[in-house]
Amino acid sequence: MDIRCDFTRLRGIRPLPSLNARFWSLIVEQGECWLFCGKARSRFGYGLFSIPVESPRGPAWRFESAHRLVYEVIHGPIPKGLDVLHSCDRPACVRPEHLRTGTALDNMADKVARGRQPRGGRVPGIRLPRESLPTRAGEGNYHAKLSDVAVVEIRKRYAAGGISLANLARAHHVTDVLIGMIVRGKSRKGAAGPISVVPPVIGERVGGAKMTADGVLALRAAYAAGGVSIYRLAEQYGIAFQTVSNIVRRQTWQHVPE
Repeated sequence: MDIRCDFTRLRGIRPLPSLNARFWSLIVEQGECWLFCGKARSRFGYGLFSIPVESPRGPAWRFESAHRLVYEVIHGPIPKGLDVLHSCDRPACVRPEHLRTGTALDNMADKVARGRQPRGGRVPGIRLPRESLPTRAGEGNYHAKLSDVAVVEIRKRYAAGGISLANLARAHHVTDVLIGMIVRGKSRKGAAGPISVVPPVIGERVGGAKMTADGVLALRAAYAAGGVSIYRLAEQYGIAFQTVSNIVRRQTWQHVPE
């Protein structure tokens, strides 16, 4: 490893004698790359190195991207609006020969060319058939919570009957909305398993519903016959008078025919 970086030359950095030694003690050669192995990382995997700086309040420390520091020491200041890109496609690498400047568009072009852009991603200035991009659908998606095996099991259990979407959601630690999309085939289309028709959650299928379809028909008939107020009907059926009013005016339970 050819150590040629002297970070004390960078503008704004306090020239501590131990700075260079501390940085290079965190570098490990792996193949052709020099990997920064410090504990601090950005959410994209870039190494972060704490450097001593002068602040308006006196001496201080701040984190900087390790690969950007190396680039500035070797090649000079990074032009405004440009990023430091890796030719080796390894965010932790700080080898100067693997670093170059480029725009965000250049960075996205590299991502597509190296097969790291999920299928369907839209990159400005890049026109490719969807089939030429790597797929990240189903269990291959970075955020997938269910495997294809689990999806098949969910569809089979729901198709067999006797279990609700909510119970399946609790069993698999996901939302009932996701379970509903899975059993209806709206999500995880590439997985196997029977596709079901999920009846809408309305009327007496709503959790905690106090009325049934037959009860709604009887209530409407009693009100239409006259001689009974919505307050008396509310008392009789054990519901609020506003609920009775909505039922007889067909603001709710609209799916129940006359």
